[in-house]
Amino acid sequence: MSKAKTRRRSNHDDDEDEEDEEVDDNVGESVARDSACCSGSNDCVLCSLSLSPADPSPHKVDANMFCRAPPYTEKPQLQDSPFITTLNGTLPEYPRDLDSFLYAYAKGRPSRMPNIDVNHECQEIKSLSSAKKILQDAHGSHLPFWGAFSCEDAIRHPSWWPRDRPAVPGYTQIIVGSGPTDIGLHIDKYSPTKGQPEAPVSTYITICAGSKQVLMLPPGSAENIFPPGTRTVGNFPSNLSAGDALAQKIQEVGGFYFKLQPRHITSSTQQMVAPSHNNEDKDDDDDLDQRIIAEHALTLFVPKGWSHWLLGGSTWAAIFGGTLM
Repeated sequence: MSKAKTRRRSNHDDDEDEEDEEVDDNVGESVARDSACCSGSNDCVLCSLSLSPADPSPHKVDANMFCRAPPYTEKPQLQDSPFITTLNGTLPEYPRDLDSFLYAYAKGRPSRMPNIDVNHECQEIKSLSSAKKILQDAHGSHLPFWGAFSCEDAIRHPSWWPRDRPAVPGYTQIIVGSGPTDIGLHIDKYSPTKGQPEAPVSTYITICAGSKQVLMLPPGSAENIFPPGTRTVGNFPSNLSAGDALAQKIQEVGGFYFKLQPRHITSSTQQMVAPSHNNEDKDDDDDLDQRIIAEHALTLFVPKGWSHWLLGGSTWAAIFGGTLM
């Protein structure tokens, strides 16, 4: 695979430095598309985000699986409908497993204690040390878990994310998990004043490891598709085929159903980050690995009022994001 020298500017509007780097010629070939039901072809926006046209992103398990992804854009901005983009925010360190996450982010004095769920049960968290132990025990017992940690000082938002609007306190988060976890179908809401009604808020989600099966429905449509009692934890409608009645309803109301995961890293790219046997090169390997993880992350924008449901689909997943009032 040939390489080319390029000039790259950071996605962040406060980063002015440009730098030379080597990139694969095939990277960045994706184009904006309308969302479409995926049939294993390039009709799907997520397939178009692979590194190589000859090696499409394997975001589907079955060619008959229903897939309708939001549009992809290279010029993201807040709007009333969802989109996917590769213009992501960044983390100082991308966690590759639970231990690396806890070492990097479960420290200091957080603005609020983490939210943690183990085996579909919410855990009482009194300190960061107790949070770490609960997650380590769940991991050691191979139980499904997720943990949401407030990380306002660590996350750098993407350039298109507004700086002139107040963020929801405590909800600039890194969320890690393992196994088939979910919190049911919901709308992100927040009330700045205790006792006042909650109002819908907008959120972005950047996935840098693992995968999530995602269901999204426009405002006012969830109640007509999911009766009470069917949108709770453990009831995610997995493995929909294009001919299923539910799949047709999702499409009719303008909803989405798709697998969200980082852009596919081809086998040739993985060889670039193979561990070195030379200890002197280990730091360089780690830096390259972190850079590739960052460049292959993918961001989903969830507008205010949209119902969404995310189901964990991997043994390790890491996402981060922010929420605006």
